[in-house]
Amino acid sequence: MKETKKDDLENEVYTFAKTNEQADEYSKTTKAIGEYVGKTYGHEMMVLVMQLTETSIPVPVLPEDANRQRELMWGKEYDMYLKKKDRYEEQKAKVFALIIGQCELPVKNRVESREDYDEVSMNSDVIALLKNIKEVVFGSEERMYPPRQALKAWSQLIKVSQQQDEHLVEYYKRFMSLVERVESTYGSIAPKAVAERDPKYKAGKANEELTKTARDRMIASMFMEGAHFGFKPLLRDLENDYALGAAMYPETVNEALQVMTVYAEQPMYKAIMKKIRKKKAQEDEEEPVSFAQMTREQKMKKGLCFKCGKEGHIRKDCPELKSTETGNAQRPYWATGTGS
Repeated sequence: MKETKKDDLENEVYTFAKTNEQADEYSKTTKAIGEYVGKTYGHEMMVLVMQLTETSIPVPVLPEDANRQRELMWGKEYDMYLKKKDRYEEQKAKVFALIIGQCELPVKNRVESREDYDEVSMNSDVIALLKNIKEVVFGSEERMYPPRQALKAWSQLIKVSQQQDEHLVEYYKRFMSLVERVESTYGSIAPKAVAERDPKYKAGKANEELTKTARDRMIASMFMEGAHFGFKPLLRDLENDYALGAAMYPETVNEALQVMTVYAEQPMYKAIMKKIRKKKAQEDEEEPVSFAQMTREQKMKKGLCFKCGKEGHIRKDCPELKSTETGNAQRPYWATGTGS
């Protein structure tokens, strides 16, 4: 795991980001905090922040027929239990303070003004705090026109993709945040037309379970489709199996995550990723080439204008070219050097 220092959290804050960046910003900040507390306080606190899961500390039980020696051993075990519990609660309090300290003032004010904040704070409830922060940050888009709000959420989910250096679990968390955002603004992602193709579907009757199954399958497919190039052979195999009558597609996102995790240990995946990393390393080692030294193909590959060397337009739409033409049009022909 990448080492995270306290100074690294300076720019990792919970804020009211742009609508299409809220999920990424929330996930990025939470990941940075999780890595820091894991390094500082241990694995239990990292799990608490990144997986929203409390670690259960087992209470030692004294058997009814225990003898004196066993009672003494139990007493020591119980003292150790109390120390672990106290340390765990103390660390939770510190993590709670750290998280609320990583909120920008507008976000912090909104979180602290919630009715349940006093109880959440008193219990150092890190899980409830993170959920409240997420709700507040994502709720900032309530001021947007609802159809546009839903459209933007859908657009970001459809375009989501795993980065080459992004761990599969981190991609999963980011993806599920986007799904949550879509369903909070648009409603359940339930493809009724897909559900109706199921032979068990009965027109005019309640088909909630079949609709939910269609929803889970579609989200799982979206998750896998957004994975990086290393997983393409897996998708191709699943598609071929289905065409041959063997439906091997994962039923849920969690199943898809498990399938992809296992596949990531296969020789084919490792060979593809090794090739990708080698190519990237070679590209990074290449000496930068000036615009004047670039070939036509290199300029096209980078999407550069042949006139000014900037991105975002082609030569015929270049502002510099239009500026030159406009300037020439305002000057007499004998001053442009073009002749009569």
